[in-house]
Amino acid sequence: MAHFRRKKRKKATKKIIGESPNASLAAMAPMIEQKGIFQAIYEQVLIPQKTLDYRPTDKLVWVILSMLSGNSTISDVNWTLRIDKPLLMVFGYSSCPDQSVLFDTLNAATQENTE
Repeated sequence: MAHFRRKKRKKATKKIIGESPNASLAAMAPMIEQKGIFQAIYEQVLIPQKTLDYRPTDKLVWVILSMLSGNSTISDVNWTLRIDKPLLMVFGYSSCPDQSVLFDTLNAATQENTE
């Protein structure tokens, strides 16, 4: 059986300094974490997809963050969310996958995965 690396989400515990075009979304991160808004994704969504670097549930969170930051397509992730390190760090991530990886996860998701 193959051993897969799993990146665990780290909570932002230190002060993060940087410039972000999505500063208002970054400012809402503590409230989003406190209310557990993304927790339903982690608990209820099970996508049968191989996990190499990122969990499928984390990829769905990135899609939501992409929409909240104003992206109209998933391909915009490469030019907006992936380079916005302060925003990623506030939500406990150090990096973001390429848009093609996010597409693969969305294609693997079905209605049955969320029930």
